[in-house]
Amino acid sequence: TSPSQPTSESNPAAAPTFHWSSVESTDFREYIARLRAIGCPEQIIRGLVSREVHKLYAPKLAALRLSRAQIPYWERDWNGPENQMTPAQREQTRALKKEEQALLRSLLGEYFEDEGQMAYLGGDELWPNRLSAEQRRQLRAILQEFQEKEQDLFRAYVGSIGPDEGKELNQLKRQRRQALAAILSPTELEEYELRRSDLSNSLRHELRNFQATEAEFRAIFRSRSSLDDVTSEASVEDTLTIPAARAKQAEFKAAAEAALAKELTPERFREYQLHNDYSYRTLFEWGLSAESVQRMAQLKDSSERAVRDLRTNQNLTPEQQQQAAAAIRTATEAEVRTLLDDRHAQAYFSQGGHWIRNLAPRPQPAPAP
Repeated sequence: TSPSQPTSESNPAAAPTFHWSSVESTDFREYIARLRAIGCPEQIIRGLVSREVHKLYAPKLAALRLSRAQIPYWERDWNGPENQMTPAQREQTRALKKEEQALLRSLLGEYFEDEGQMAYLGGDELWPNRLSAEQRRQLRAILQEFQEKEQDLFRAYVGSIGPDEGKELNQLKRQRRQALAAILSPTELEEYELRRSDLSNSLRHELRNFQATEAEFRAIFRSRSSLDDVTSEASVEDTLTIPAARAKQAEFKAAAEAALAKELTPERFREYQLHNDYSYRTLFEWGLSAESVQRMAQLKDSSERAVRDLRTNQNLTPEQQQQAAAAIRTATEAEVRTLLDDRHAQAYFSQGGHWIRNLAPRPQPAPAP
């Protein structure tokens, strides 16, 4: 064949053409069958079908809530448009979302889960896959049920949570944990809570500069979890007086801390204690080394001990005690300035360093007559 005579292989007009319209269909099951017929991977099929189902339900869901632009700026609830809904609209929204998920499961498998749902079950790819499909279905249902109950409680509180509301929330959390324990083994329940519980989320925030290993994180979680269980029980136990509840919590806290001290090295346990204290956690966030933060803690302990000794020294007059305490405060402030630059030192004196002011409170000027 001469070069001036192209073959059918080099002739675009002779090549078979593909049009996406030949695959698309308003019938989801037909659409899936056509995608499979052209060899489309299952993961791509799930993504395409999920997007089309979402497009089907998005207008229905949008019709139940006002957009932010439709709400006068002075009336906006910045927690989201959903909080502008009536109770009936919220119920309709929940029903539509459940209907959407049911349709996806009927199309893509009884226990269809996308990446977002898997994260909802525990936050990583590996752990939820260790559960059976039925466990994942039950877990998802329990989480959704109690999330809705919690949302309803918060809306009923209208932003005010007192002792009674706190008891109600704690009771709800206990009921959710009991429901989870009914479908998960103790090991499975712990694996879930390590990933998605309120406590584990709080610990990840508190310890973000602690750089815990997995073993350390698990040890700290178990220690705090045992303490949280006691605190929750005491808060819903009406027969306990406040002093008795506090004494019980203090006793269990000491026991939990002692047990944790055996799990960590002495150095890491002391560093954990500093990270667990808000005033020292701020120093870590400012970039101070663990050694410098520990020096600050030692300075606090020694300064406060020196002032306590002054207050009990019967050989000093009150004026002499005040003068000596003021000298300790001045020396302490000077030492702090060796650990922090001027900007952070000033911020520490006015924020986390309240203990320094308490060493020797300076007299307030008398009000003008």
